[in-house]
Amino acid sequence: MLKETFGDMFSLFYINHLAKSCELFSSTLFDHCYSTLKELMSKDDVLLNIDSIMYSIELGDKKALIDNNLGEIKLLTMVNILRRMVFDDVFVTATPFCHKSDMLNCQC
Repeated sequence: MLKETFGDMFSLFYINHLAKSCELFSSTLFDHCYSTLKELMSKDDVLLNIDSIMYSIELGDKKALIDNNLGEIKLLTMVNILRRMVFDDVFVTATPFCHKSDMLNCQC
């Protein structure tokens, strides 16, 4: 869906929003957890190498999952992307199942 909406720049668009979401939790979180993504962003073939991007995101997610609110980071990333896609506010409601999520500070 992102590729259809944002074209070949969708990977950079996602990475940019992921970095912004990480910054809200810690100024060093993105650099610490997603350093391989930063390296990929500096390469010329970042638009073509989706497998490397997805693998780097997976590695970063595993690092971010340990005491860093990965659920909140991914939710914020998704909401910000949806806001750009629909050009309107996006509302997220808590579910009775959030105690089972990886969101460390989930407030139901």
